[in-house]
Amino acid sequence: MKRSLVFVFSVGMMSLTACGNNGFETVKADLVDAVTANETVPTVDDWHASQSNPEKLFPKWKEMIANKQLTGAEVCESLKALKDEDLALMEEQLDEASNAEMLKDCKEELALRIDNYFLNDRANMPSNLGNFFEDEIAKAEPVQHAQSAKMLTSVSGSSAKVFPNNIQYRDTSNGYYAVNADVAPGEVVLTFDDGPSEKYTEIILKTLKKMNAKAMFFALGKQVIANPAVVKMVAADGHSLGGHSMSHRCLAAKTICKNNNGGKMLSLSEATKEISGSLNAIRNTIGWVDPFFRFPYGEYDKSLTSYLNANGIGNFYWRIDSNDWRKQTSSTLVEKTMSQIKAAGKGVILFHDIQQRTAEALPEILNQLYNGGYKIVLIKPKNVMTVPVNPAP
Repeated sequence: MKRSLVFVFSVGMMSLTACGNNGFETVKADLVDAVTANETVPTVDDWHASQSNPEKLFPKWKEMIANKQLTGAEVCESLKALKDEDLALMEEQLDEASNAEMLKDCKEELALRIDNYFLNDRANMPSNLGNFFEDEIAKAEPVQHAQSAKMLTSVSGSSAKVFPNNIQYRDTSNGYYAVNADVAPGEVVLTFDDGPSEKYTEIILKTLKKMNAKAMFFALGKQVIANPAVVKMVAADGHSLGGHSMSHRCLAAKTICKNNNGGKMLSLSEATKEISGSLNAIRNTIGWVDPFFRFPYGEYDKSLTSYLNANGIGNFYWRIDSNDWRKQTSSTLVEKTMSQIKAAGKGVILFHDIQQRTAEALPEILNQLYNGGYKIVLIKPKNVMTVPVNPAP
C-alpha cells in the first residue's frame, strides 16, 4: 500500500514538473518569436499586428495562468533569461498595471535590469540628458544612484544651441493631408505618438525646451485621461496637440485593420468615436485642441478622410519613421534616424513619447539637426477647436 501511494505521488509530481517545463518552454518560445518579429517585420503596422507583439503575449499568458496551463513563476523565469536589450522590448508591458499580479515576484528585478541597460547605453552617447533622468534614477538603490550621477553630464555647449522660433500655420478648414507638411528643404517637423507617458513625456519636454525645439504631440484619449497634468505641460510649453484615437485601434475599413483588431472591422460610427473621443479628451483637459489627427498605424480610408475634411481636421502622416519601436541602442537610433533625414531632406518625423530609447536618443538627434543646419518647424492651425467634435452617426 505504501509503495502504491508513493508511486501515485511520484507520478503526480512528475506530471506537475512536466506541466511546469511545458509552460516555461511556451513562454520562452514566445519571447524568441517576439524578438525575431521586432527585428524583421517591415513596418510598425506589422509589428502591432504580429501575434508575437508583447501587447498580445502578456494577455495570452494571463489567460494560460487562469486556465492552470502556466504559472507566474514560469513567466518570470522566462523573462529573467532574456538578454537585457531584449528585455527592454517588454518594458511597456512590465509597467502595465494589469500585469502586476503575474509579475509580482520579478517586476522589481526586471525593471532594475532595464534601468541599468539604459544607464550603460547612455554612457556611450556623445550627448546625454544631463539630470533629466535623475528623478527616475533616484528611485533605485543609492549605490546605483551614485554611479548614475558620475555618468550623467550636461550636453556640451547645449545652452548655445537654440533653435529659432519657426511656427507655420496650415489651413485645415476643408481638411489637410501632411507627409512633408509643405515645409521647405532643410526643415523638419518633430512628432510624437501614443502618449502622454507618465514616465517619458516630461523628460522629452525638458529636452525640447533646452534647445527651444517645438513638436507636435498626437495623444491617445485614454492616455490623456490618465495623465492630464502631462497634457497641460505639453500645452504650456507651446507644442501642438492633436488626436491619435482613444485606444489605438486600427480604424480603417481594411483587412489589415480587421486582422489587427482581432478579426473585428470597426463601423464608421465606431471609428469616428475613436477620432472624436481623442480630440475631445484633449479639449476637455486644456480647453482647446488643434484640429490635427494621426491615424493609428497610418491606416485610413475614404470615409474617414471625408469625415476629417467635413470637420476641418488635418490628417498627419509622416515622411521619416524613426523606428524607435525596434530593439536597438540609442546611438543606433540616432544614426539611422539622421540617415533618413539626410536622404529625405525635409518632412515630418515620427517618434513615440512612450519609448525610453526615444527619450535617450532625442538630445543627440537635436544636436545633430542643429549642427546640420536643419530648421525645426512647429505646425499650428489657423484656428484651434474649442467645441466638441461629434462622431459620424
